[in-house]
Amino acid sequence: MLNAVLYYACDLDRGIDRTLIRPALLTGDKQAHTFRIAVIRSGEDAALTGASVSAYFVRADGVTVPITGSVEGSAAVVTLPEGCYRVPGRFQLVVKLAMDSGISTIFWGDGAVASSSTDAILDEEDVIP
Repeated sequence: MLNAVLYYACDLDRGIDRTLIRPALLTGDKQAHTFRIAVIRSGEDAALTGASVSAYFVRADGVTVPITGSVEGSAAVVTLPEGCYRVPGRFQLVVKLAMDSGISTIFWGDGAVASSSTDAILDEEDVIP
């Protein structure tokens, strides 16, 4: 898959902070970014056997895109679907880990989707009919 893998970490002993997501997402992309969140407890990789991952991408228009993630070793992995790239503006990404009848938020990110095009196109060479 042709995408950017963004690495973050969550120390379960400390809780989470809001994370600024610096790489810009662009409208029109699809599965272009994978978030890999290493989960740590007591300074070591956390055991995530039997855990499940869900994420919620809150777009600038207020619509929430639910995402099903996966567990790979001691990391939660979430790849953004096409719906995350449709609306330009600020977004929030929340990643949750469910395990042993409990649910914990392990990542809270804040970033931006930029427009990769507009409705107006300059056609100086009369290519568009």
